[in-house]
Amino acid sequence: MRWLVLVVLAACVDEPLPPDSPSARVIASWDPLACGEPHRIAIELAGSDAELDDSAPCALGSLVLDVPAFGTYRVSIGERERELSIDQAVVELEVAPPL
Repeated sequence: MRWLVLVVLAACVDEPLPPDSPSARVIASWDPLACGEPHRIAIELAGSDAELDDSAPCALGSLVLDVPAFGTYRVSIGERERELSIDQAVVELEVAPPL
């Protein structure tokens, strides 16, 4: 019986920690009717702690990025760059044409 208790306790201690949940989400959206030819929209976020990038089909009209920490990030969408302050749990980013 003692061995069974030790095996159960050892199994609980050996379990890896779950990944940290994101601090914020950036929801980028655009007009899918302005896309023209089928292509993908790539968005890059670069901050002091993290660099994130993702892409989605232009016809989809939106993309969600999970941001690990609040702060100011440089946003790159194609040739365009701007700064984005992330200070709340959900931040909306409107992407203007041309896409």
